[in-house]
Amino acid sequence: MTIEEYNPMMLRLSKKEEKAITDKCTDINKILIMEGCQPVKNSELLHIVLTDIIKRIKVNKRNEIEVE
Repeated sequence: MTIEEYNPMMLRLSKKEEKAITDKCTDINKILIMEGCQPVKNSELLHIVLTDIIKRIKVNKRNEIEVE
């Protein structure tokens, strides 16, 4: 996915969500850097997560939204 494919949109994160994505990004970047790869930014990780998770969102029998 290239930067041209992104459509600017504001996404507000709670402090807890922001910390979770920062912590996960730090963990992932440690591995990437040790393997000689480029680190990812928080926003890039969120794009990856959203692209994957959106495909798996369903409404269950109780009409609750869940990720399969």
